[in-house]
Amino acid sequence: MTDESPVTHPEVQQQAATGQTVVVTALIAGIVGGLSGYGMSRWHESQLDLRARPRVAVVSYAEALEDASAEQVAARMAEMDAKAQRLSDAGFVVFNDNAVVASPSGLRVPVGRKDD
Repeated sequence: MTDESPVTHPEVQQQAATGQTVVVTALIAGIVGGLSGYGMSRWHESQLDLRARPRVAVVSYAEALEDASAEQVAARMAEMDAKAQRLSDAGFVVFNDNAVVASPSGLRVPVGRKDD
C-alpha cells in the first residue's frame, strides 16, 4: 500500500480534471445554444416585422413631366411606369407623390430627365 491519499493520487486528479472539462464544455455548449436560439428568434421576429411593414417608394409623375415637351410626355410616363413596376416586382409598395402628404426624401424615386 502507498501512503498517498486518494485526493492526490494521479488517477483521481486526472478524473477530476476530466470531469471539470466536461462541465465547462457543457456550460459553453449551453450558452452558445441559448444565444443561437435567441438570435434565431430575433431574426424570425425581424422577418415578420418586415412583412408587416413593407418597403415603400414614392414616384413623382409631375416632376418627371415638369419640363417635358408634348413629344416627351409619353416616353417619360412609360419610364416612370417601368420604374414603378420594377420597384413593385422587388417588393415595394409604390405611391404617387400626389397621394403622399409627407415622406423622407430617401423614399422618393429620382427622376432621370434626359432629352428624349
